[in-house]
Amino acid sequence: MCAAGVTIEANLTSNLRTGAVASYAKHPIRAWFDAGAKVTVSTDDPGVFGVDLTHEYRVLARELGFAPRQLVQLSRAGIESLFLSAKAKRALTAEFDKRAAHALALL
Repeated sequence: MCAAGVTIEANLTSNLRTGAVASYAKHPIRAWFDAGAKVTVSTDDPGVFGVDLTHEYRVLARELGFAPRQLVQLSRAGIESLFLSAKAKRALTAEFDKRAAHALALL
């Protein structure tokens, strides 16, 4: 478990292609998430690995069994870890929550 307030940023495809993990299924992000750690996902270097954030979210859903609400939780953790003023972060979080609620209602 990580210290309070620390967010773990995982780069799934980068971790796989560099050999940090043997397969997506062996990536620890699922265990971290299930243990209550604040985790988010990123692309690392899209130019090198040829992937975008949509690809990484598909990996989370298809390979690691993340449900839509869990993907929203990962995204929100990313927003919470941004280096922004409290006011800017509140505004961004409010807009994200509104859009996420709308998207989840469509499922």
